[in-house]
Amino acid sequence: MKVWAMLSTIALFTVLMQNAADANGNVGVRQIVAPSKERGVNLDVTVWYPAQAGGEAVLLGDSALFVGTPAMRDA
Repeated sequence: MKVWAMLSTIALFTVLMQNAADANGNVGVRQIVAPSKERGVNLDVTVWYPAQAGGEAVLLGDSALFVGTPAMRDA
């Protein structure tokens, strides 16, 4: 019973935190390439940041399994 209560509490707080983290403002996103000598291949890096209005509206991460996140590319 304690495990069920603990899992329910964790699930509740996870849902509440997701709603609280929902961005009401503009979110900028930029995708860059970072060289990595140690790996021998370049790394694809996505940088998220608060932004002013502008840029190209994109939906990142949207698929059959995941809901995408709206952002403004190069805002």
